[in-house]
Amino acid sequence: MSVVFEAVNCSTNRNGLVYNPAAVKTGGYGVFRIEYWPDDVDIGISWSTSSTVAEVSTHYRDPGADYAVVRGRHTGDFTLTATLSNMLGVPEQPHIRAKVLPLTRTPLHFYVMRDNGVPIADPLTISNMVVGVNHIFAQAAMEFYVADIYNMDVNSSSDWLSHNTHDSVVKMFSFTNVVDGLEIYLTQTLPNDVDGYGVRIMGSYINRDNLGIAVDITKNNLDEALAHEIGHSCGLNDIYVGTSVEMWKPPTILTMRPDNWTGDTTINYLPYDICHSNVVIRQLMNGVHVIGQRDLPFAGIYGSETRSGNLFLLLSVGLDSMSRNPHH
Repeated sequence: MSVVFEAVNCSTNRNGLVYNPAAVKTGGYGVFRIEYWPDDVDIGISWSTSSTVAEVSTHYRDPGADYAVVRGRHTGDFTLTATLSNMLGVPEQPHIRAKVLPLTRTPLHFYVMRDNGVPIADPLTISNMVVGVNHIFAQAAMEFYVADIYNMDVNSSSDWLSHNTHDSVVKMFSFTNVVDGLEIYLTQTLPNDVDGYGVRIMGSYINRDNLGIAVDITKNNLDEALAHEIGHSCGLNDIYVGTSVEMWKPPTILTMRPDNWTGDTTINYLPYDICHSNVVIRQLMNGVHVIGQRDLPFAGIYGSETRSGNLFLLLSVGLDSMSRNPHH
């Protein structure tokens, strides 16, 4: 019998919400999933929460998986436990730590470049991006909404449609300075050293007048690219696989951190063939854009600070170290 219960998980349900979230909003719901093989065996799962801040609202089963829908009642921490009563020996109790948090809502101000006078993104494209961003940030009880869309004038658009240098991006960010929320600039080309998908700020240029997020509208998975950059605005770090040999070893309670661990010191409920690099790749804050990087863990995990770094460091990529009220 194989059982998998992962706190650091980027799998989504049919509505686009990430399973096993680090947080549930007050009055809202989160879906938690435990998987098992063979898939036709009843392992006798019962779900429970450690605190009255959250309750198991419903519980249903599919072949090979069991689900708990948890409702957040009021702010606080809780542990969701799945007791496996039909396992051999003492019943096992994999668990996930999570929070119930009040919902935050942040306005997004979009600035759209033009190509030959035509805006490069329409309101529907922008709306779909924000829907995807909200699916990802539901893990932190956060929502974003389109406050306004400003189609840039032709002169500015001709200067800022494509960017070869950081200075060019900084000048674009200095176009305006919103009072609340985040500035999102939609363009077509970004400097190669920012991975081409998106960028938030330019190294030593940090000040209130040139903060912003730029996203290359020609790329795929724009919701993940925008969500990653918003993560930086929330104070989270990039994390990379790097070159440390630790990346190719199985995750441990140390490298994943106890708050992200679903077993005890001797038992884990991760896939048998997983290595730590797989965990890093799933992170929303993975600095190398890949399809499906959607996870916001409860706490930071170990990784590399740079693409080619060989140091194995604890990095702030989780809910416990982020600001939930970002602004530029």
